[in-house]
Amino acid sequence: MNEQQRNDRQRRVDEQYRPEPEIRQVERELGALYPKGRSRIALTGASGYIGHNLLQRLTEHADVIALSRNGDQRKNTEHVEWRSCDFFSMEDANQGLQGADYAVYLIHSMLPRRS
Repeated sequence: MNEQQRNDRQRRVDEQYRPEPEIRQVERELGALYPKGRSRIALTGASGYIGHNLLQRLTEHADVIALSRNGDQRKNTEHVEWRSCDFFSMEDANQGLQGADYAVYLIHSMLPRRS
């Protein structure tokens, strides 16, 4: 399979699984809550497939604290602050959520990170 075929296939998959109505609802609610300012949303699972796509949409309306097991390895941008967070640790969870107005939880069940 050549690169063009892979890109076409990925585009079809993205279109098929795009959660448009849900994202539009979140955008409407954020606009109503913060019409003049930007809220801070903690997004767990931000490096996953759904989290990555939601992150792109949320940054249009809010500043995002992107939480991932390997968040410290990613670069912050204007509206995204990456943080590493292990939600099997209450201390990590408290630190990761610090400063957030809202939190979106997109973590699936998995084993804790090995130390």
